[in-house]
Amino acid sequence: MKNFTFCGGFSMCRSMFVAAFAGISLAASAQTMQVLNSITDADGTTYSLMSQAISPNHKYVAGRAMNYEEMKYGVFVYDVEAGNYYFQGDVDMMGSDLRAVTDAGIAVGYNGSPETLSIDGTSTPLSLPEGYMARPQGVGADANVIVGSYYSEMDFISHACVWRDGELEQLPEPGAEEAGIEVTGSEAYYTSADGSVIAGTLLDVYGMGVFVLWNQQADGTYVCDLVYKDYFSSDGSDAERPYNYFMPAGLSQNGKYAALKVGIPELEQRMARYDTETGELEVYVADGSGDIPESASIESSGISDNGTVIGNCFTGMVQMQTINPCIWKNGEDAPQLISKMCPDLTDFVAFDDMGGNFILGITPDGRYLTGYAYDTGKGGSGLVFDYTSYVVDLEGLATGIKSAVTSTADGDGIEYYTIDGVRVNTPAKGLNIVRKADGSTVKVVIK
Repeated sequence: MKNFTFCGGFSMCRSMFVAAFAGISLAASAQTMQVLNSITDADGTTYSLMSQAISPNHKYVAGRAMNYEEMKYGVFVYDVEAGNYYFQGDVDMMGSDLRAVTDAGIAVGYNGSPETLSIDGTSTPLSLPEGYMARPQGVGADANVIVGSYYSEMDFISHACVWRDGELEQLPEPGAEEAGIEVTGSEAYYTSADGSVIAGTLLDVYGMGVFVLWNQQADGTYVCDLVYKDYFSSDGSDAERPYNYFMPAGLSQNGKYAALKVGIPELEQRMARYDTETGELEVYVADGSGDIPESASIESSGISDNGTVIGNCFTGMVQMQTINPCIWKNGEDAPQLISKMCPDLTDFVAFDDMGGNFILGITPDGRYLTGYAYDTGKGGSGLVFDYTSYVVDLEGLATGIKSAVTSTADGDGIEYYTIDGVRVNTPAKGLNIVRKADGSTVKVVIK
């Protein structure tokens, strides 16, 4: 049975007030950000980076590399700790892409043909029937499980598939009667670490995808769970199934949570979290409270093992749109803009100010994020295609505590609260929540 939860910002009740402060620190002394250098190929051509994936151990990132001036493109795997990288240029006009990377630095994607690409330069093609091509998208913990879609070069109809120990297997697709739509194919995008849960879509005659899960059975086969049937209708006119856009945007490594992009006709796109075990769907509706402007569109882009969703907030008209990353912790009412939560990360704040900032990867523990930024022209330079990638460590967001002596005067606009949200006149010994006159908050330890 389906279970909806709609979230729309913070209320003033005590329980919500506590949630607003939980885990937030503007001290951020433990927060760090590493901006990745541009890379060069053997001919000396310089490429900017679009980081799209981070390994669970945060050691590697992978994605697209490009030089728009010379019209050269490729893919890369980058060792964040050592500063080393491996680059592979596009081999044909079909392009290239890497969307996932393992703890061993093995990325999956395609460059003319489906392949794995390792930090050591090893490129391994994936098996395919003759006359077929494929687009791998997700990878398990040890790269023995890879998911994606393959298609005939005759009809280009995609079918979701999994490579297990190098062997290709098509994932099951329901018939039209069971699916409630005319199924014309399917695609797989994400997998849990062990390959027991796979997230993807069924495709209809218009190429529209709707969210499904493939769950592995005891005998190793997969069964398709038609999650969308409880929430999706083609025109969004069904009050019980209000979404006409219902797509996966990530799957946690433990397989428990999926991040979704959901939409209602003629309204904003919304951020959503789906619990694969309980069937509960939580949808955030931007109501103007907190950091997110009212009716802003938000696209989810990843999810951690505890259900923390990352995404990107789109505001303004299409031609003048601003994109800013946000994070929605499980149990909290609303996402928050990362630049507001981490003002000490000056590079990140500057990327937000440039107008084009995307977060696309999160580690299973929710600590590390990766993404890329570019100047939309709002920042002055107008270098729209000069991308810069980065890795952010948010440890301080959860653990950073500032030791300080604060004013106790009532007239200075400062308010004090205990850790459970009870307001007090003066800070007590130990941990306190301090709300400043400008509305910002810090954790303060009084010794």
